[in-house]
Amino acid sequence: MMVITENMKLSGGKAAVIGIIIWCVVGLLTGCNSTPSFNAQSNSGQDTQGGGGSITLSRFTLPNEISAIPAGADAAAGNNVIARAAADPGTDYSSAVTQKYIQEKSLHHYEHLDSILDLLAQTNYTQEIDQGPYRAIVSSRETVNGYTQVIPHEWVVQSDSIREDGRDALRIQVWMDEEDFHLKAEFKVFSPPTRNDDGSYENYGEWIMNLKFDDTGEEDYVAASCTTSEEGLSLIRLYEKFSGDLSEGVEGLPTKVKAIMYRSASTGYGKVSYPDYDAYFCPDCEGGSEIPHALSVYAYDRNTLAVQTEGGSITYKDRNDMVPVCLFYGVFDGETGEDVLKTKSFGFPVRYTAGNMIRYAYYGSYEGRHELRDQDGTPLNEGTVVTREDTPPDQEPETYTVGKTFSGVLVKRTYQQAHLDDIQKIPLECWVEQECNLNYDPERGQWFYCPQTDWSTDPPTCVTGAKPFDEIVGFETLIVGENNTRKMVEIFGWDETTERDVQFIYENANAANGMTAGFYEAEIVTGDNGEPVKRPVIPRVPLDTESIRHLFVYIGGSIYIEYRGADTGWVEKQVDYFDDRTWRPVFVKDGDQPFVMPEDREFYINFQGVNYIVQRTGDEYNVHMELQTVCNPGNAQDIVPDGTVFYDPWNPEYNSTYEFITDPSSEYYLMLVYKTIGDNDRDMAGTREGVEVGKPAGSFWGLEAVINRETVSFNWERPEGEGGWGSVTYLMKDGAYKLIDDPIMFNPISVNRPDGASRRLALSYDGWLNGVPYAEDMLMASDWVMTDDIKEKIINIPPGTTVQETGTGKSYLIKPLEVSLYLTETTDPGNLNIVAAQALDLAEVPIYAEHGMGEVPASAELKYIDGYPLEEGE
Repeated sequence: MMVITENMKLSGGKAAVIGIIIWCVVGLLTGCNSTPSFNAQSNSGQDTQGGGGSITLSRFTLPNEISAIPAGADAAAGNNVIARAAADPGTDYSSAVTQKYIQEKSLHHYEHLDSILDLLAQTNYTQEIDQGPYRAIVSSRETVNGYTQVIPHEWVVQSDSIREDGRDALRIQVWMDEEDFHLKAEFKVFSPPTRNDDGSYENYGEWIMNLKFDDTGEEDYVAASCTTSEEGLSLIRLYEKFSGDLSEGVEGLPTKVKAIMYRSASTGYGKVSYPDYDAYFCPDCEGGSEIPHALSVYAYDRNTLAVQTEGGSITYKDRNDMVPVCLFYGVFDGETGEDVLKTKSFGFPVRYTAGNMIRYAYYGSYEGRHELRDQDGTPLNEGTVVTREDTPPDQEPETYTVGKTFSGVLVKRTYQQAHLDDIQKIPLECWVEQECNLNYDPERGQWFYCPQTDWSTDPPTCVTGAKPFDEIVGFETLIVGENNTRKMVEIFGWDETTERDVQFIYENANAANGMTAGFYEAEIVTGDNGEPVKRPVIPRVPLDTESIRHLFVYIGGSIYIEYRGADTGWVEKQVDYFDDRTWRPVFVKDGDQPFVMPEDREFYINFQGVNYIVQRTGDEYNVHMELQTVCNPGNAQDIVPDGTVFYDPWNPEYNSTYEFITDPSSEYYLMLVYKTIGDNDRDMAGTREGVEVGKPAGSFWGLEAVINRETVSFNWERPEGEGGWGSVTYLMKDGAYKLIDDPIMFNPISVNRPDGASRRLALSYDGWLNGVPYAEDMLMASDWVMTDDIKEKIINIPPGTTVQETGTGKSYLIKPLEVSLYLTETTDPGNLNIVAAQALDLAEVPIYAEHGMGEVPASAELKYIDGYPLEEGE
């Protein structure tokens, strides 16, 4: 069987991975130099001949991030000792710039402009001044339905020196023409931004922007300018207008963002109007045909920021207490300082034709599971011919065929000892599927968990091992919020008096209406989101233990638990609702409930790309970090030798056994199939539907096999339907599979938290550093207010931190590349007001000015992939 491994052909070899993070870049521009003002108009009909020369204009960059408040002093964590060669000037490590900006939720509403600026930075437009049009593949990293994926786009760019109003300027034009997304954008830079040594921006230079996303520029556009006011203050004006097709999860509903800001390094103020998505999507909101818009005003001086949202009180933030939260890291060779993405390929962009349209897709993997998705996040059909986009201009692009999708993947599990401290004080999602029987003891007035029930008695009795339910599972675990679509609890009991099957819910005590904690009869009704939900019968009917003394309980789906330390133990986070826009839960404030970790059961926790296994026995915990190796066409026969038999370790003598097919000619290549049928797969008739020797098995976690005299653990992941987790798709060429690199797994390291406590982290890297406890979930739950409790939990990996690859011991360096700075709340200083901000008139924002750009230039050579030049001559 032939397998092609990846050998990059880029100068820098970056495989379209770095992209942008749509949800984490702040908005509103932060300053410009003191120069004469000008209007946000196009240069149509103006003098466009060459100006002061491309050497000077090569400094005329646009900012690739924008924020409302100057970041100020360096807020970075400490540094480690770095190998001399890696830190030498000119290495990738030393040249990588850490971007920093203040994050303020009420001023964070400029996603479209942020995205465009970040993508524009990938085109290297200052290197192509007066060289004519060229093509660049730019990529965004986006999260869709919980899956993070890289979305490539093809841009045509032209960068020219011009003269306008007697001044030298740099004009950048951008064309993008995709099936569902069109862009014609003109940027003119009159003076470049000034950047501080720590990567933050002192000011943002002087420029104008006109971007349209439709043919006319009347419905979907961004217009912005940075000028100087008559009083000598920096002045930013911005208008984002969208008809609905490009709105954040609200197709067809128009949105507008308007902003005006006066700014200097030490003082400033502004006003912004923005769509209030929280007021539209919240569970109790009415929705409707319009997105409500909110209005915020703000002002700041050297020490304090004052922010007020319409209808609320003024909040004060301390500008001298900035809490850094790193959002994106780079990984570099520990000896040379070279960017890992120059030698490792975790994916690459491709193009294909569908419906007479050229479309783009990305071939990548997550935790070693290969997949191919188009620009909308949709998997490509088998047999589709795709052309690789990162091919040097003097070479013939490689073409591949999309292979079949394997509906199943075998994963080898290797363990390293870990500790509960590794995941302490972090909300963790874990999947549960638990059934149990409860028997009521009238003498003790308690419900008992029964591991083995005697059904021949009336009522059923517990044979052995009965324990109080609140000691084994806990009644709070049975509580499900009305809008929680992630967790399911079923509770049924047979009423001996009425001879009917009754369903129940469990509710906590409510002192307001005199309700005690216990089981209450329930009914299925239509919820606020149109889905069926279970709610108590009104008026409430408590369970009658005279008629019902046995309950069947099923707990399934996903729950969110958090370990609070040895003194507090575990809590379960109560989910208010699940936000499909961000693919994150919104927790009930102060709604944590005690959680009893079941004994002798493995809890499988995936924490941002790193897997943990937690098992409790008595008061002791056994915690491991799991390293996964996916069996693919290149390694399957090495991992699973011929004759390997897989079995269930819990009952190996009587349960079914399995084998993994590594013969490429087999119909069930790379599938786990039944080898023998055991008692666990037989019903009363001795058979079970879908179970047959030689046919694929359903999902199975915790399989074992003896290989080279050692017991090895595996998971067999098989999706219930087509696609989804457990499906893998490979590209093929001439009958060979095209494989890309697996993530780099690192040995655990210790990193200090702000409170001084040391945290162990198990990291991996696939273009994204997995295993870092990001703070977004905690901040979202606090309405983006940086509290002392959240501050203590934040982990930032210091620049220069050394990590070793698991297995090889090779050293790498980590460096923060994108950092948000959160301000903590403080008291009213007494000398800061927002009167000037309130008086601003948002009618003065610019509107789109037609730039007269024609059709996409026909002849444009591909020169860059995500900012890395294609290397000629290879």
